[in-house]
Amino acid sequence: MRLILIRLITVVEYLLVAYILFISITSLLPIDRFFNYTKEISNAIQDGTYYQADDDQQIYFDRVIKSKGLIYHSSTNDASIIVSSHNLLHHSIPNRPSLKVVTKDGETEVITNGGGATSNLFRTTGHYDFSNLPDGIESLTLYSNRYGESFSFTYKIGDQHE
Repeated sequence: MRLILIRLITVVEYLLVAYILFISITSLLPIDRFFNYTKEISNAIQDGTYYQADDDQQIYFDRVIKSKGLIYHSSTNDASIIVSSHNLLHHSIPNRPSLKVVTKDGETEVITNGGGATSNLFRTTGHYDFSNLPDGIESLTLYSNRYGESFSFTYKIGDQHE
């Protein structure tokens, strides 16, 4: 009986070690990428629909927030803003930021239409989607201001698509 109990404990120990190794490897390596941002950005650069932010990196709640760029399709008035966040164990991208849209007629506030993100142990990369934006956009500003902390990324669109 004692021998069976020792073998059972040994099997449980091996299973526990295997589980811990599996979780460690999947946390460290970006094994499962749900979104291919590099390909999307390359296609947008070729199409002329890619824009960079004025300031591409800011600190927000002790994590580095980086703008990877804006993909804006003037024909459909849809935009996707790609950001990443870096910090050990605390690296999620900000939840539900706002978008200030500046046109020739004035300013409009837009909330995100959705998005998604993928993470590993050190970084999260994600995107915010916006649709039904007004015509004649001059600039877009993604921002969040909460509890005294804020960030903002401004993308100049101008008359490039007219």
